[in-house]
Parts: sequence; structure tokens; C-alpha cells
Amino acid sequence: MARRPRIALFAPASPLYVNVLMGLRAGFAELGVDAHAGWPLPDGRLLTAFLGNFRPDAILEINRCRDQITGCDVPCRHLAWMQDFQYEGQRLLDRFGGSDLFYFMLPPDIYGIDPETLPAWRYLWPGVNPDIHHPALTEPRWDLSLVGHMYSPPPDTVMRATIEAGGQAVGTFAEFAEAFLASPIGYSDIRLRAVHGFLVEQCARRGVAVDPDTLDGNALFLFDEVLLRIKDRRAVADAMLRVSPNVRFFGGPGWVLWPDYARRYGGELVDPHDLAAVYRASRLNVNNSAWPLHFRTLDAMGCGGAVMINRLHRPDVDEHFHTDFQPGTHYVAYGPADFEEAAARTLRDDAARTRMGAAAARVIAEKHLWRHRAEQILADLDAL
Repeated sequence: MARRPRIALFAPASPLYVNVLMGLRAGFAELGVDAHAGWPLPDGRLLTAFLGNFRPDAILEINRCRDQITGCDVPCRHLAWMQDFQYEGQRLLDRFGGSDLFYFMLPPDIYGIDPETLPAWRYLWPGVNPDIHHPALTEPRWDLSLVGHMYSPPPDTVMRATIEAGGQAVGTFAEFAEAFLASPIGYSDIRLRAVHGFLVEQCARRGVAVDPDTLDGNALFLFDEVLLRIKDRRAVADAMLRVSPNVRFFGGPGWVLWPDYARRYGGELVDPHDLAAVYRASRLNVNNSAWPLHFRTLDAMGCGGAVMINRLHRPDVDEHFHTDFQPGTHYVAYGPADFEEAAARTLRDDAARTRMGAAAARVIAEKHLWRHRAEQILADLDAL
């Protein structure tokens, strides 16, 4: 009897990635593929022992490419699913290469990656587990909710810290942060090079020339991750509160350190069933991210929830998102200028929310389950 195909799935240890790997493993199981899901990412010695036992046809790892693995020389096809450019403060693009196929969840130019330099690459979007995220009649509890990570306000010691470039003091973090928050940089058309260019420009205004390739990694993290998220998240959260007081924020505990959000914080949701319950119980599920094909948007749509998605000023959104989902039919589009009007109008229209939620759920069931992602991965492996 022929051996079933085998694939190994690894990711950093976090509740999000546990849910991703378990969903993808279930998708492979539907196709008769023996899939192992494990976390955290194993070091070279552990991976060598695992490969000697499981002998997969391929390895798929989230946020790690083959050249970033040391101490494992066992040949095996490697798929790198890069969902971030940094994780827990660690930059993920150092020693970038070596995998047989690179998957991205965001356009690679956002990271500053030229895909022409890669041997092979594809997009791989998140999937939906229909056993968990499916429509179910639920009494609404909140007008608007936002599920997502929020950083706490930078402490005073950080705000007062001096930024140095080329061995010279160029200002305090507070001064740079104020300029960054006033800049047009945001999720609507984000590219990491724009953030790095901002820092170079600010240094130049203070008489110091800086090579962007020499920027300190800790400083970059504060701007292209912490401040960027705070900037866009706060703008949307404040707009939500101007529309209705019946709002909930879910995610890490950073929300509770902002006085305006603390009493509307609903906690961190790590069980996917709890997430599904929130998506069903919210009249509007708000998305705020650099790309619309997000875990939050697809899961909420799978639950039949009405979703608000921020507009992006990128032509590739039409090619990769609007082929399946159209504003007004499957979701509510918004920008900084019209969030409040769009949200208030949709909250008044129960029939429109029900119609959009049902239409989006049908598309999810037809094209965006974890089984569909597993089918894509198998087809891509065959094409290598």
C-alpha cells in the first residue's frame, strides 16, 4: 500500500500560529495528507531528529526560511511562509534565502523584497476552519468590535531617550515620534522603506547623514512596528468610539494601558471558538491592517459577520482581493475621512449587514477554507 503524502508544519509558539497550523493540518487531512503540526520552530538538532523519524515530503515553516536554519543538513523541500518581517522584536529578513518556495501573506515590496531575486514565490492567504468559523444565529452584543494587537503607550524613559546617529545625538524619541505621527505614513500604502526613509530624512534635517542600511534594529522596531500600529489603531479606535459607546477591543493587554480603551477591553482571545463568538456577536467587525486578506477579515466573514475593511492605495488589491470581495456587496470599505459616516449608516441598516455577511460567508466556503490552502500548497509542490 502506497504511503500517504506527508508534510511537516512548524511555526513560532503563539496562540495565533497554533490556530493556523491546526487549521492547515485539518485541511491537509481532508485531502488524505499526513500532516504534522509543531511549535516552536525546532533548532537544527531537533529538526534533524524529527526528519529522521517522520520523513516528510516537504516542510512548511512560518516566518523562517531554509538559510536561517543551522545544524540541519538533511535534504528536504522547504517552503517558507513569511507572514511578518519581524517577530517579537527579531528581524526576519537576515540570511534570507535557501527555501525552494517562498510564500507571502503581504506583497513582498512592503518588506522591501524584490521577488525576482527568489527562486520561486507565491501568495498564500490565511484560511478558515469551517468547523469553527461558520454562520450561526447570534444576538448582537456590540455595535463595533476590533480584534487585534495594541501596544501600550511608550514609557516616559523611552520618550526621553536620546536618538543617536553617526555617533551624534539627533534628538529625543519623543521628537521623532511626534514627527512620525504627523506624517502621512500609515497602513493605507505602507512600505518599510518609507519608514526608514523618514528616519534618514529626520536625521538629515538635524545635520547628520545616515545610511538607511545602518539604522539600529531597536529603533526600527519602535517606528515600523510599535508606532505604526499605535498610529493607525488609535485613529480607528477613536473613530469607533465617536460612532458608538457600545464598542469592544480584544487582543493583548496593551489596550488596558490606554485610558480611553481600558473599560471597553474584552480580553485576549486565544481559543478560536471565542473569536468566532465575538465575530458573530458584533454588528460590525472592524479591520485595520496593511492588507485585506487577513486572519481577522476572513474568519469574521466565515462567521457571517459584517466586516469593515480599510481602503488601501495599491493597485494589486483589485487583482488579489476584489476578484472575490467587493465593497458594498461583501464588506464595508472605509478611509480616515468617512469611517464614522460608513459605520453609522451600516449600523442603521440591519438588512444590509445581514446581506453582506451572508454573501461573504458563501465566498469563504467556496474559495477560502484551509482545505483550499492545502490544495494550493500541494499543487505548488507538484510544480516545483
